[in-house]
Amino acid sequence: MKIKKPKSKKSIAQQIVSDIIGDLSEFYLSLPSLPSYRRRSIFYECAIPEKEWLKIVEGQQKKRVLRSMRQRKYLTAKQEGDHFLLTISTNAAVEAIKTIITEKNALLPKAELCLVVFDFPTGANRARDHWRRLLLSCGFKRMQLSVYTIRKDVILELITLVDLLGAKKWIRVFRSTAIN
Repeated sequence: MKIKKPKSKKSIAQQIVSDIIGDLSEFYLSLPSLPSYRRRSIFYECAIPEKEWLKIVEGQQKKRVLRSMRQRKYLTAKQEGDHFLLTISTNAAVEAIKTIITEKNALLPKAELCLVVFDFPTGANRARDHWRRLLLSCGFKRMQLSVYTIRKDVILELITLVDLLGAKKWIRVFRSTAIN
């Protein structure tokens, strides 16, 4: 009897963007410092060698998804010499980072937790509710109404996500030690 591997929930579009972003720590360090009032349509540029780009987008299904991403202005690619210049929208990067957080399995050392505390302004009810749903869907446990914890090591990913969303003023991410 064969045991089937569970299929990943990652869509092809998210896979393409996460392949482009690559190492999240390098991506986070390359982010420009943006004011919190900025709009989410900021684009990030990177250059990828032609061989890597062709490896990322090989296959008819990936090419179809790439065309759709271009139409939604998530991604553009221009060939210049032996490199492809890519621009990635903030929305595409946010979706890729959400997927990375959901799929990550690495745990923090024993008795350590990733702690997320937030306090949105009263006019941002939809953003607050969306943020709560996102945390719960990623496996966070609710400790209080605006305090969530998880044992996964997703601190860098959450900090990057908060920065991309422009919510640094309202969301704090901590690495904490549980005392029982």
